[in-house]
Amino acid sequence: MVKMSATAARIGAANLHERLPVANERDELGALAGVINALLARLDASFEQQRRFMADASHELRTPVAIMRSEAEVALSREERSNQELRESIVIFKDETKRLTGIVEDLFMLARADAGQYKLASKEFYLDEVAGEVARAVRTLVAARGLTLQLDAAEEMPFRGDEHLVRRLLLNLVDNAIKYTPAGGR
Repeated sequence: MVKMSATAARIGAANLHERLPVANERDELGALAGVINALLARLDASFEQQRRFMADASHELRTPVAIMRSEAEVALSREERSNQELRESIVIFKDETKRLTGIVEDLFMLARADAGQYKLASKEFYLDEVAGEVARAVRTLVAARGLTLQLDAAEEMPFRGDEHLVRRLLLNLVDNAIKYTPAGGR
């Protein structure tokens, strides 16, 4: 009983993997320790799910914020900019704020998916259009790193799937390529 109490008192968020010692599973104290250990296992799984969610959230939010920051820096870098250049920057900024809103919604979807409660939203869309949107969205990040991004997509590539997940997948792939390609690369 003393050992069980000491172990229980030591267990916290940082060491939820520890379990209470169970001397005899058949007596009342052993059965209680088994129930508490099962509770600790569920708590540990929940904490791990929350850590994954936070890691996913920070990764997902980093890219659109970087795009918006880069686009604002480009728009403000010269005193004289054409209306067309400013308009393109504002359109990208608007698109990224829309994407941020979508990401927040997607993060809730990730939380539901981790809990086994997400249903795919499969529909018809054009993969080439999604790839083009991703390429346009990251153009300032590409330029800021001195990279070249070339999109060689066939026109009208019909696809059936979850468009939001595919867009996020492509954006994550391109974002990682931008991060890990040496300056001057393609």
